[in-house]
Amino acid sequence: MTTDRYGPDALSTDWRVPRAGRAVEAPAELGVVVEEVQTDFCGEVVKVERDLGTVTLEDRRNVRRTFPLGPGFLLEGRPVILVAP
Repeated sequence: MTTDRYGPDALSTDWRVPRAGRAVEAPAELGVVVEEVQTDFCGEVVKVERDLGTVTLEDRRNVRRTFPLGPGFLLEGRPVILVAP
C-alpha cells in the first residue's frame, strides 16, 4: 500500500507567499507607529506630505526621518504599502 505524501496537487498552493504575508495598502494616518524595513527605523507618523509623496516618522528619542510613501514598511509586523490618507 502506497500513500501519496504530497496530496493530489503539490503545487496548488501559493508556495511563494512571504512568511509575513503579502503587503496591503494602509493609510499613513498621524499617530500610527510603523517600521521602515531597510533601515529598521521605527517611529510614529507625525507628518504626511501628499504633494511630495513623503512621510515623516519620529522615534522615541524625538529623532525625525523622512521616507517616501509606498512599500517598505511594517505595521504590527505585517508588510504594508503606506498611502496618503
